[in-house]
Amino acid sequence: MGWWQPAVKRSIATRKHAAKVAIDTCACQTTTARLYFGAERTPTRYFIYTKPEQFDLNLAQVIGTDTNLLRQIVVLNKGEQDGVQVGQTVIDEDGVLGQIINVYPNTSRLLLITDEQQSVAVTVKRTGQRAIVTGQGIPSSLSLNYVFKTSDVRVGDELVSSGLGGRIPAGYRVGRIAHVKDEQTDNFRTIEVTPAANFIDNAYVLILQDKLLNENNATASAP
Repeated sequence: MGWWQPAVKRSIATRKHAAKVAIDTCACQTTTARLYFGAERTPTRYFIYTKPEQFDLNLAQVIGTDTNLLRQIVVLNKGEQDGVQVGQTVIDEDGVLGQIINVYPNTSRLLLITDEQQSVAVTVKRTGQRAIVTGQGIPSSLSLNYVFKTSDVRVGDELVSSGLGGRIPAGYRVGRIAHVKDEQTDNFRTIEVTPAANFIDNAYVLILQDKLLNENNATASAP
């Protein structure tokens, strides 16, 4: 083996590492661009009633899950230093994920709408009927509650956030009705909903940060 071969191997290894870093960086930038520019080019995908100018979109990475495996909670790599606040809504490129429930200097905890203790006020896009979607503790299914048997709901109907209660802004996709069943002993229908957002393997999410609120906070903190 020539004296130059170890150096060549080190150089090749260094180049491979640099190439991998570049690919990872490009993938992250592509994801960011797809999320941001997707919202700009097709605003109705994210905003049906809400204007895009209302929010800053803060891209965050999912870095862990909650220690309590019975809860639908994930940890994000953005925190107080990034302007994250309790109550802010989090989405992905397809729909609503949940709300921030705890904020630390560099991280935060996101309670997903699939959690059994989480609910979202929604509107059936086709008819305008209002209802409540609740989590079932699993990432693949939600339930639509308080819908009478006489109500006009169908499999395939899209559900969007209504904004009632002020917890989650109006106009964001929540899910689509997957199954409707009428119970003989109840006045309400049993309705299963397929979530719009990806709760299985989402690596990057968007935190909605109210521009007006940020401006007011900045003004209040100014000397």
